[in-house]
Amino acid sequence: MNSINWARILAQIVYYVHAYLKVTDAPAAGAAAPKVSFSVPTGNFGDILAGFYAKEMGLPVERLIVATNSNDILHRYFSAGDYSSSGVAETVTPSMDIAVSSNFERFLFHMSGNDSAMMAKLMGELESNGTRHAPPATRHPVHNAAPPRPLHAALPHPTRDKR
Repeated sequence: MNSINWARILAQIVYYVHAYLKVTDAPAAGAAAPKVSFSVPTGNFGDILAGFYAKEMGLPVERLIVATNSNDILHRYFSAGDYSSSGVAETVTPSMDIAVSSNFERFLFHMSGNDSAMMAKLMGELESNGTRHAPPATRHPVHNAAPPRPLHAALPHPTRDKR
């Protein structure tokens, strides 16, 4: 495990709690806490993973929505189970220009029921042939936890589209 990534994820969990407290009012006595949804632009999946952990720790989150650009490995996975690297296209959102999301395997580990043997098989498949297809049993809870929402930038690229 990369401890720097874990430190960042822990800090991002705090951001989710802070944002929740800023946009909600305290519920009336005996009432359920209001739920919120977060739409998160992501390439490396760390910020959305932090939201997942915040939800698992009890933060009343309705949905975590994954927003991607044209480097849509996460959208393809959530929509069709296709987690294959297809290269990286340079876009106006460079922090989202990721071919393989390094924090996503942590999320899949939890969605597999913390099955390390299944994860070793899936990661071996990705290393050996550049693709992995998760079993349907792991895709259903993943899709419910973080449904895909591709947001492809229509803005001109700053270096490619100079006129």
